[in-house]
Amino acid sequence: MDERNDYRKSAKDAHKRANQAAESSRLHSNDLGHMLHSAKSAHGRLTDGQDRQRKREQNPGRSISSLRTARFQAMESQLRSAFNYCLTAENAVGVLGRLETARRAIERARHVAEVVRGHVNEPNHVPGDSVEIINQRLAELERRISGIEARFA
Repeated sequence: MDERNDYRKSAKDAHKRANQAAESSRLHSNDLGHMLHSAKSAHGRLTDGQDRQRKREQNPGRSISSLRTARFQAMESQLRSAFNYCLTAENAVGVLGRLETARRAIERARHVAEVVRGHVNEPNHVPGDSVEIINQRLAELERRISGIEARFA
């Protein structure tokens, strides 16, 4: 009789943890939606900034350092969203067992990394002292993505 009670309690606990994991995943999904919106907004500001930079280059009296700083901030925002995609993938694999959801999140994180890597390699795109910071964050992101992908197999 004790074994049946233990089993029931274990089943209730597992069900409770599954509900908590699902709620956590929904919350992270909402957070990702907000971050994606923020990243798109930052990208829009970046594109506008590039247009303004062209105009400023024609007027050498103006400083372009604020534009470089804005680009750096946009790249930081994009990297934060990529790390959140990794968190979503970890939850999908470890808690929910949803490999397809995890793979999509990892694909998004990789895409963000490629975009940021392309921009950081452009000369004079961001302040010189920021390039090393972004490259370190990209390396950290790659390690995290690889670690999650290793769990797929």
